[in-house]
Amino acid sequence: MSDETLLSKYANNPYVRSLVQLIPNFGGAIDTLLYDKGSKWRQERIDYLFKSFNDKIEKNTKDTEKLKDDVRKKIDSEEFYNLFIKCAQATTLESNKVKIQEYANILSSFLTVDYEQSYEPELFFNITQEISQYEISKLAELFQNNIKYYKTYQHRICDLATYQTNWTGANSMNSFSMSDNIPDRYVISPNQLFAFNRLEKLFLITIEINNNSGSLPVNYSKQVQAGSSSIPYLEEIIYQITDFGKKYCSWLEIDT
Repeated sequence: MSDETLLSKYANNPYVRSLVQLIPNFGGAIDTLLYDKGSKWRQERIDYLFKSFNDKIEKNTKDTEKLKDDVRKKIDSEEFYNLFIKCAQATTLESNKVKIQEYANILSSFLTVDYEQSYEPELFFNITQEISQYEISKLAELFQNNIKYYKTYQHRICDLATYQTNWTGANSMNSFSMSDNIPDRYVISPNQLFAFNRLEKLFLITIEINNNSGSLPVNYSKQVQAGSSSIPYLEEIIYQITDFGKKYCSWLEIDT
């Protein structure tokens, strides 16, 4: 594609036109990057989708001839075709192999798992496309166990239970009179809180806030000194996966 063709294509878009004009020899190296290199990446991603899908189907149907027959029928359906096109298009824009494997799992589950409502496969695809792999990893943690955090008097959300278990270094019993000395590694990051809030908005998890203040007991020892104290908190915050979230995880075959 020549510079002239590109400029004509974006003639009515002053922002893109300005970018094109700033790039020397657009029809050379940049053109190669956009088309040849991009085509190579897209093909590699689609190949990985196919391989992951094939491996999953073979694993799920190897011992059941009836299931193999059901898969053959479903794979020729219009519903599967529509879902496959969506997963394939999403795959071409996705560099994370774990996410691509999840698209393959959605296709496999469509063929091998019974679902209550006809819209569920597309719904689970839309969720997967919308949320990040980091958010899916947070959901996977809740699929195993609920998580409880605490808001301190400094209004920080902290993993006080882990802090309570691992803490061994107080110099005196007064060290826990307030909770402002909690190391940053026990403070929940804004990224994680954002992920949980997003998952709640999609009805994948619930967030329960108990406004009753309290404290966690701590026993400590250092050299010849030993004693006990407590870590005060303002609120308990419990993160729990919903039944819908569990079904979604099952479709994506999330178990870790």
